[in-house]
Amino acid sequence: SIGLKSLMIEPASGKQQLEAELAQAFFLSTRKVREVRGAKPITDRFSDLFGKVGVNLTDEVSTSIDVAWNWKENQVSSSHVRIDYRDYRDQYGLSYAFNREESKEELSGEFIWSVSPHWLASLNQAYSLETSNWSATKFSLGYDGCCWAIRFFAGSTPGAFMFTLQLKGLGGVSSSSFEGFT
Repeated sequence: SIGLKSLMIEPASGKQQLEAELAQAFFLSTRKVREVRGAKPITDRFSDLFGKVGVNLTDEVSTSIDVAWNWKENQVSSSHVRIDYRDYRDQYGLSYAFNREESKEELSGEFIWSVSPHWLASLNQAYSLETSNWSATKFSLGYDGCCWAIRFFAGSTPGAFMFTLQLKGLGGVSSSSFEGFT
């Protein structure tokens, strides 16, 4: 794999103004990887070319775009464009995502509010452009203390609920850790 990353940092403040990344993997021998059981092995000699550019427009506003270029089909296979506003307490983000392989194209908004000094609430809404409906809604509420943190998460799909307890410096337990156990 080869990757390049460049940062432009403002000398006076030390704040990052621009970030650019480019990466690709090359396979030196024949792989035996299959996407699904019984399918032919994937024989591509290299991965998609991945690129990303991020710009901090102001102290509060940033934007980014990432793109994956498929060499075999000579076209963009996926892209993601995002703009964020972040002040000292809250964060708001809007994004557009496209994935040719999954036939997925959606707009989403993410909103994170500081309810009190230790409590955070977030809402994430996604709108599918190919089906013209709301494809996902996620809500979380979390508490962050000095030595521990908890987070409750609920989604719009049936059974999409999770609880996480983190003991800082020791690890964490999540209801997703028990997935598959009855």
